Amino acid sequence: MSTTETNRPVHHIRLRLSTASIWRNETPDGGVRFDTTLEQLYRDKNGVWAYTKSLSRDSLCEAAEVLRLAALWINSEYERLRQEMATASSSREGALGDDTPAANSTSDIPF
Repeated sequence: MSTTETNRPVHHIRLRLSTASIWRNETPDGGVRFDTTLEQLYRDKNGVWAYTKSLSRDSLCEAAEVLRLAALWINSEYERLRQEMATASSSREGALGDDTPAANSTSDIPF
């Protein structure tokens, strides 16, 4: 993965003024972890849209819903990755054929 790809969120969820950004991170053992940041959109004193990590009382429920949707997206992404790995694993096993050492009994091992 290039540096540009690793520094960009893989998914955004927005509900009114609350936004969750989901980031994919590779773990040292080759796994995948997803992290989420939550921000609220507001207008500053000049009328320019900006983001803050502080939530107002009125935005707590929509922020909770955005986080719930982020959790659902992450869980479905983990499931997709598990299925992808299972498919790749079964493809490799099928490519080995029945005459490979992996398919033979342990009595064929020379040591």
